[in-house]
Amino acid sequence: MPLRISTMRILPIAFLFTLCSFWTNAQDANFQFYNTDDGLSGNITYDIVQDEEGLIWVTNSGSLHRFDGDRFLKQPLEVACSLPGPEKLSSMAVYQDSLLLLLSDNNRVILFNPRTKHCEVYQPPVRNENASYSFKGVDPTGSHRIQSRTQDTLHLFLFNDRRFISTALSNVPFDKQVLSFYDAQNKLYHRRQKDVVQIDQEGQITRRIALP
Repeated sequence: MPLRISTMRILPIAFLFTLCSFWTNAQDANFQFYNTDDGLSGNITYDIVQDEEGLIWVTNSGSLHRFDGDRFLKQPLEVACSLPGPEKLSSMAVYQDSLLLLLSDNNRVILFNPRTKHCEVYQPPVRNENASYSFKGVDPTGSHRIQSRTQDTLHLFLFNDRRFISTALSNVPFDKQVLSFYDAQNKLYHRRQKDVVQIDQEGQITRRIALP
């Protein structure tokens, strides 16, 4: 299945998603379809962001691509970062000064500068060869929440000031957990198969709500 991106590319990505329901019902909706003929590495796209300079970035089939308005240009991070081989990128977020914060399933967190093509590579405090990584938003201090998930265990880290400022906020078996989220008071919850649990800063369960 080819990647689908609206031709209204100048709009912020969050706004594009807000208008999805409107475009679906509009008779004059106009979409452009992209695939490997347009520079993508494959037909599986994990994440799309727009940086502070208006550039659109895509993690597609494990690789980073920049959209130039017509085609997708692959960014060979293994060269820029002096890595032993291609990365398996999953999620990304816009960091300070239009830098890109990239999560790799190779147990690496990569801070990439699109202007200089320079990158910095960081190792998560807790490593697991079978983990997958994703972002869980930004906390009130401006730190990016990074989730590391395996088949039966979840870790949450905070990343700010080019370093991990907190290690495993949560290391709780989640019993086929399907969702992690924060409430308005910045408290962490895990929705598991049979309950919802609240987790404190030490990773301990402080509240449990049974699901019907």
